[in-house]
Amino acid sequence: MFAFTVVGANNPVSTRQTDPFSQIEAYNTLGSLVASYQSTGPVLFTTLPAVAPGQLQLSNGELGAAAFYTFTYTTINPMYPGTTFTLKVPANVGLPAAFTTCNMVFQAVTFPLGWLVINHTVNLTTGMTVPIPPGSKVTLVLGPFTNPVSQQPTPESFVITTFTNNSWRYTIDTVNSSLVPQFKCAYPCATCPSAAQPTACLSCLDNLYLNGTSCLSTCPAQTTPNSHRVCLSIQTRYLDVSSYVTSAQPVYYSFVLTPTGPIPINSSVLITFPPQVPLMAGETAVTCNTTAYVSPWEKYLNHGVTTLKTSSPTVTLNVSNVFEHQVTFGTGSIITLRCGNFKSPI
Repeated sequence: MFAFTVVGANNPVSTRQTDPFSQIEAYNTLGSLVASYQSTGPVLFTTLPAVAPGQLQLSNGELGAAAFYTFTYTTINPMYPGTTFTLKVPANVGLPAAFTTCNMVFQAVTFPLGWLVINHTVNLTTGMTVPIPPGSKVTLVLGPFTNPVSQQPTPESFVITTFTNNSWRYTIDTVNSSLVPQFKCAYPCATCPSAAQPTACLSCLDNLYLNGTSCLSTCPAQTTPNSHRVCLSIQTRYLDVSSYVTSAQPVYYSFVLTPTGPIPINSSVLITFPPQVPLMAGETAVTCNTTAYVSPWEKYLNHGVTTLKTSSPTVTLNVSNVFEHQVTFGTGSIITLRCGNFKSPI
């Protein structure tokens, strides 16, 4: 029994098994044949080839929008006419009923691709007529896909795999990371001013609260959320208490809200009063009116009286439609709610 090593041999370009090695002969130093083998079994390569990270560009980065996706990567192994692809699509990316664009681009030449969707994987057959050497840049352009309606903290990547032919058995190259869609706004922003400000949130995903331009799990101290999950800073003061000399007079509280971010139209304000602030005896309703100084238009708006029923010893007000005027309150606005029918602590 003897063994030998061949240096400088290159592995096959795919996972397809090799033909048997044949005519293996061993000679001594005098040049005489001492052993020979007519054939060995084939060699199997089970480790999938990998490629350098690819790139993915979207024609439209808005969540939920239709977009054409451009995939670019550099090959490790050569490709020949008849090469095919599979494109595994993340579950949250929508596939079209039919692709209107489905091409491969190599050295500025466009080759149309045939396509077939099976279980969120797109099988692609190429019409290329030239071999592609290793180290070449290959581009796939497909669409329209539908962008996800939401994002994930750790989004899933597309996976591109190339095969020797349309039997889809023998792998040439695989791109299994870095093909992650990058949207206009960075997670956890649902909306933002522009792609140049992806982390300046205007609204939030995953039921988070908007505080300024940040998305938080809860609103910070000295703020309260409105019905659109926007944190509003609150300053509170007790009005005209010194003028009441008996507990027979109702007390009004004034709440001055300074928004830390835009407030959408028809928002609500939730106010919870402590048990030490009860309603007047026999009262079952709280009346509120509002005054707002609206930025950046620099004008005042007045809202009529809102009456809210309550039956709990602890008064919780959900002041709906306080901001029913057809404007959006911007940062720098000042909003005052004056609510009454409370019992005086005097």
